Amino acid sequence: MIFLAWTGPPAELQRFKSRFATADKNISLEWQNNDINHDQKVDYLDLCITGSQQPTGKTITFGVFHKPGKSYAYLPYGSFHARHTFKAWLKAEVVRLLTHSCNANQWLYECRTFYEHLRARGYPTKAIQEAFHNVCWNDRRRYLYKPPNPSPANEQFFTNYKGCVLSVDNAPGIEMLKSKLNLSLHAIQQDLEGHADIFPSKAFLSIRGAMPLGFYLKR
Repeated sequence: MIFLAWTGPPAELQRFKSRFATADKNISLEWQNNDINHDQKVDYLDLCITGSQQPTGKTITFGVFHKPGKSYAYLPYGSFHARHTFKAWLKAEVVRLLTHSCNANQWLYECRTFYEHLRARGYPTKAIQEAFHNVCWNDRRRYLYKPPNPSPANEQFFTNYKGCVLSVDNAPGIEMLKSKLNLSLHAIQQDLEGHADIFPSKAFLSIRGAMPLGFYLKR
């Protein structure tokens, strides 16, 4: 889904839609028009978007979309789930409210509402505050624009080996096979002539678990 905010005249929008529709025959879009002037709202995915007229011009704000009739039946705090489960999902929800709020006031409102629903479900104040204290408004940019950061160990692993794996079933004689198997791919690299970097110099051996006897016997 694509959200398009158009501030020009309606006739120009129609021309844009017509030209866009013929730009690529393999792309077909279904347009849904919503006028969000005069403090009207439109729901888009998990956002509630509001358009308003300000002295400086039209402004679009957004916040978290809440389904009508939502019961907020959160996981009971007294359940037998591991304690880290509650810490993780509480923080994740606070971060979601953070990234889906367009300003600090909107985020604080969402946090207060979230707090009230949690207390109504029996969550202790201390557990809620611990989750809330781990996130602040200044973290928003970091969560929105967090670049991929693979660990150095993973980078070195894929640089050296490139994920070339030979897989065999676990069966009698597997230890003898391991001792005699040559995992070097040097011969393949020589045959490629200029494309040797496609394969690593050595492969990995992966041993799959043996299938149960019932897998082979007919019932």
